[in-house]
Amino acid sequence: EGHGREDLFQDIDLSRTVGWFTSIFPVFLDLGDTSHPGEALYTIKEQLRSIPNRGIGYGVLRYLSHNQAIAEQLQALPQAEIRFNYLGQSDSVLSESSLFKIAQESSGSSCSLRGRRRYLLDVSGIVIEGKLKLDWTYSENLHRRATIEGLAETFVEALRSLLRSVRHARSLSSQCQFLKLEDNALSSKSAITDLVATLNADAVLDPTIRPAGEFVQHTAEPSRIFLTGATGFVGAFLLYELLQQTQADIYCLV
Repeated sequence: EGHGREDLFQDIDLSRTVGWFTSIFPVFLDLGDTSHPGEALYTIKEQLRSIPNRGIGYGVLRYLSHNQAIAEQLQALPQAEIRFNYLGQSDSVLSESSLFKIAQESSGSSCSLRGRRRYLLDVSGIVIEGKLKLDWTYSENLHRRATIEGLAETFVEALRSLLRSVRHARSLSSQCQFLKLEDNALSSKSAITDLVATLNADAVLDPTIRPAGEFVQHTAEPSRIFLTGATGFVGAFLLYELLQQTQADIYCLV
């Protein structure tokens, strides 16, 4: 699923358009002979990145095509039984000094209990205070609690395996250096600007604003990259992706 506001067309401006845009399309992922978790992650990212126009052509063909045969063929594709919805990083929206905080209590069901869910298993994830929080929704008429708990534990262990592979990347120690500023300095743009100048960095990347892969594709090969906004659980994967795509020295603010 894409967020629908990709910068794909120069003659279309959605900045003042109200509403939720999205594009949903099927993908067949081929891992080949890959056995290393980190390599598998990179292979999947490359396959997703190679999809033309972020997959919006599927919806055009299925819902707007005048070719009935094509529309029927796409409608006949099997319906997914599991949905994973990543909601992003709340930390990039609410700062530590914000008047509002994310509540720890459950908000309850977001859909009517009399409604019919589209998926047998629904998993949503969000990063709060640098930690990944997962909510699992299922039917007690079809699955036992112990079954879902076992699946969740296996899922978390798979994520930890990915993190271990990232932490032990051979190029990490020589290509990347970690920097830390005092908390009060982090809120100062001048402090960060001075640090960039001191490091003589010729490129600055904030993944909360622009994805690392998109940055590499549209930026001339830099020699030094200053990376900010890539902390916590998701930051490890963003850094790994950047290491796979550039030979530049990376200074990561943590």
